[in-house]
Amino acid sequence: FPGPWWDVGLTPDRIAWYGYATLMINVVFTIFAPQLEKINMQRLLNEEGDGNDRWMRRQAGRFVAAYLCGVPVESLSVDDSSGKSEILIFSKKSGNIDIESLR
Repeated sequence: FPGPWWDVGLTPDRIAWYGYATLMINVVFTIFAPQLEKINMQRLLNEEGDGNDRWMRRQAGRFVAAYLCGVPVESLSVDDSSGKSEILIFSKKSGNIDIESLR
């Protein structure tokens, strides 16, 4: 290891363990992302106070994130039971391909 890394205690073994730990954290969050999203959504809707304001801020955040990443917005849907609007975003920059229309 050239450079000052050895002096501060960064040995190849420690760097390897850091890589393994980072990989495991990413795998765990990837596996449990849908469940965490549902829990967070329920938390946002069931909190005391103005839940509608928090919901609209969340949807605005999704819209801004899609815009900054260059991903187009697919549609804006309104749930009939709750009356809340939700922004649906394409999963690709080029938009989603409708397989049925290609047949």
